[in-house]
Amino acid sequence: MKRYGDKLLIQAVICLTLFAAVRMSAVLDGEITGEIKDYIKVQFEKNYTVEDIRKAGDMLAGKIRETPATIASVITRANEAGEFGTPINKNDKDTIKTVHAVGDGEIIYAGIEKDMGVCIKISHGEKTSVYGNLYTLTAVTGEKVKKGDVIGTFDENGEKEFYYQLKDSVV
Repeated sequence: MKRYGDKLLIQAVICLTLFAAVRMSAVLDGEITGEIKDYIKVQFEKNYTVEDIRKAGDMLAGKIRETPATIASVITRANEAGEFGTPINKNDKDTIKTVHAVGDGEIIYAGIEKDMGVCIKISHGEKTSVYGNLYTLTAVTGEKVKKGDVIGTFDENGEKEFYYQLKDSVV
């Protein structure tokens, strides 16, 4: 019966590893996803013993205990990746890029600020997204937006870099 429990533990560890890899691929650039898949394939082809897996698990548990803040940050980012989109499509070849709302919400500010130039701030409840150094605005304060709606543009050849931040809302 103990051997069955060991196999069940191994299967659970493999499933959790696969789940974590898939969730992390949403956070990381798509090109890295292929490398992750190749690495996982190599690991599946190896013939590990239960003792090998226990040692690896102990090592992983030690690293998790050493860096709980980093792990929490990665998990949070992975969860947000599913809930929130990306503000600019990286594959868009135009120099004037469309800027999209990363999630459903209400525009709480659309205007000009000293440090961010033309900018938009969107409240998503517990989170606020901020987009700065925009070229144009296509949305106004008070407007309700959906994930993916165009809210402005950004000139890639402009003097300043596009600014984006997703942060906890201040109450």
